[in-house]
Amino acid sequence: AAATSAEKQLDTIRSSAASAVNRGRDHAFSMASGAGATIAASIPESISRRSAELTDRTATRYQAAKAKASELAADPDVRTAAKAAAGGATVLGASGGAIGATTGTAIGAAVGLVPAVFTLGL
Repeated sequence: AAATSAEKQLDTIRSSAASAVNRGRDHAFSMASGAGATIAASIPESISRRSAELTDRTATRYQAAKAKASELAADPDVRTAAKAAAGGATVLGASGGAIGATTGTAIGAAVGLVPAVFTLGL
């Protein structure tokens, strides 16, 4: 199923690139006239060629990144590290929030006491 999804994504990328090239070619032909038509005709070909190169390069890099991610996900050491990181973030995040709330309350009370003396006449 994952391979099918990846193939569909690659087909979508290729389709989008081809569509963009066709729109560019149509625009170039509509704007060109006379001697400029020959130059305008060669521009879409170079764009098409470059677009195909970039699409292939992107597809190759996507497949390499996917393979590396699958390899890392299968490694037990990486799984252990990810679990430890998630646990640490949970514990430290909660305790950091509690400490921050407590410290903020204490500092706010200390700073607010001085103006309270003048406003409330304490």
